[in-house]
Amino acid sequence: MASMSRIEMPVMKFNFSMGSRLLFITIYTTDNFVILSLSEIRKNMNEKRHKTPNQKAPHILNASSNLLGICFVVLTSLKLLNVAKSTIIDEVATIDIVAFTASCLLSFLSLRNDSPGSYRLEQIADIIFIAGIGLLLVTAILFAFDIIA
Repeated sequence: MASMSRIEMPVMKFNFSMGSRLLFITIYTTDNFVILSLSEIRKNMNEKRHKTPNQKAPHILNASSNLLGICFVVLTSLKLLNVAKSTIIDEVATIDIVAFTASCLLSFLSLRNDSPGSYRLEQIADIIFIAGIGLLLVTAILFAFDIIA
């Protein structure tokens, strides 16, 4: 009876990523021949197809709620100091409050909803969040350079 050669440890391993699949190629050696092992697995098997691997909704919700609180503090301070009538910063803060509230609401609905439309809600929340940050940045720059009082 012929004796079977025992399989040694892998000599080479290669990993190739092809879209949503990961291909593993492993080469084993024995005394008499070489074994080529191919295995394929899907990336993110537990992820749903309509969700991205890195969900942004929790991060959008966290950041926009923090910025929403800051905008409320700015608006309240301007109203308490009676400065709101002489500047446009209170109007800009109000627009930012609306943007960050919409972003919070949409990202929350994206987290709560488990349908394919939840990814679209996350994208809209992301766009509104970036617009709110952009408006906040422009206002801060104009205020810093005394273009608006």
